[in-house]
Amino acid sequence: MPRPYPPEFRARAISLVREGRPGHTTQESAELRAARARVRQLEQEISILRRASTWLDEDPLDPKERTR
Repeated sequence: MPRPYPPEFRARAISLVREGRPGHTTQESAELRAARARVRQLEQEISILRRASTWLDEDPLDPKERTR
């Protein structure tokens, strides 16, 4: 059986809940969701740029070997 929380901790937790301080507000949740979506988008862009960089860094064809 887990040890019970000390009475001071329980009293503090109850007071925070009554004040409405734990958790996120609706606005904070929306901002967090938008930030996570933006991070996901930026990570995809970085991935695309890395692949493009690798592709562009390959040895180019000799211009004399190209045909018109």
